[in-house]
Parts: sequence; C-alpha cells; structure tokens
Amino acid sequence: MKHNIGHSLTDTLWEVETPEGIMLRLRPAGFAPRGLAWLMDFGIRLAVVAAISFTVGLTIGGYAAGGIILVVSFLLEWLYPVVFEVCCGGQTPGKKRLNLRVLHDNGTPVGWPASLVRNLLRFLDLLTLYSTAAACMLMDGRHRRLCDLAAGTLVVHVEPELVPRLPSGEAPEAPAHPLDLEERAALVAFAERLDELSQARQVELAELLQPLHGRKGWQAVQTLRRNAAHLLGDS
Repeated sequence: MKHNIGHSLTDTLWEVETPEGIMLRLRPAGFAPRGLAWLMDFGIRLAVVAAISFTVGLTIGGYAAGGIILVVSFLLEWLYPVVFEVCCGGQTPGKKRLNLRVLHDNGTPVGWPASLVRNLLRFLDLLTLYSTAAACMLMDGRHRRLCDLAAGTLVVHVEPELVPRLPSGEAPEAPAHPLDLEERAALVAFAERLDELSQARQVELAELLQPLHGRKGWQAVQTLRRNAAHLLGDS
C-alpha cells in the first residue's frame, strides 16, 4: 500500500507499507540530482575509456586496439550502472555521491531483472536527448522515467536512519505478544520520534503502549526501543 503525502516539482514524500506493517518513507529524487549523478558516472566511464585507450594504443595499436576500446565502451555504457545498482545497494558512484538509491517501487532492494530493464531502456531517452525523460519525470508523481515505469523502479534520496541504534550491549527483543499491523506501526512510529522527545514524554507515551509490553517507567521505553529494533532488523 502506498500513500502520497506531499507533492512538489522537486521532491515528493511517499509512504510504502511493508508486509510486516512497517511504513517506509521514501523521497523520490527529481531531475536535478539525478542529472548530476548521471554526469558524475559519465565522467567516470569517460576516464576509464580514456585510460584504456591510451594503454592499448601504446601496447597493441591498430584495429585490435580499436576493437578493444569499442567493447570496453559498450560494456561500461550498459553494464556499469546495472552492476553497481545490484551489487552496491542501488548506488552507482555518482548516485552514492549525491545520496541517491535505486529501489523497487515497493521499497525493496533492486534486483538484476529490474535493473537490466531500466538501464537497457535508456536508449529511449537517448533518442530524444533525455527530453522525454525530463517530461516524464515532471508529469509523474514519483519522478519516474519511462524505463522506471517499465521496470517498476524508483530513485530515492537516502535518508538518515530514523530509529537510533541500540546502545552497546543491548540486543533487539521480539515483542512479548503477537502484534497486528496497527500495533506494529504504532511501535515503530514511537521509536522514530524518540530523539525528538524529552525523557518524561518518552515514558508517558511508552506507558500508553503498555498493553504491548507490560512494563512501566523507563523500562517501558527501553523495551519498546528493543522491540522496534527487532521489527526493523537492527543488529
């Protein structure tokens, strides 16, 4: 389930509900940061091709050198983004520098099929010098290009982790009782806002959720934090 909770030409905040009942807040990236990331990756590919061209030109020369350069250029153009997106958490070097990431549109990490589709279809953008891509991103609520629509992918800003890491020596703890989707969402929402609350307010809210944990006082806060870390896969 996805909820649009804001819209602008540059950024839109979307919430995606996982099967576990956890709401992921995704902020799709607009044209400008994605364009800068592409330029950075293009510069890297260009530098690699230039270095290889210089090396094979000196050592091999002739038609063989030209063939090697063409093969390397082809592989870099079409496989460079796919390998980085799948093997490096959805981030090419350019995207990592701009704090962007490619995901499936349900918030899960991008896989080989989706990454291959979105990158092989980039030739549609190339045919129109990316004017079609720009128009599509401006019209789509999540700033997706045609290749993203076909692959079911989304490019988002990498947000800082909302739930604090557990202090050293503490381990995640499964909730004492099975939780329904609404209870899980309430628990995670509480944990996300811990840093914004005073200790007194943390205790007050934690005790409101006492049916979930059966604790009082500061122990209730600590228990809910460990429960949230368990739900979110903290280690």
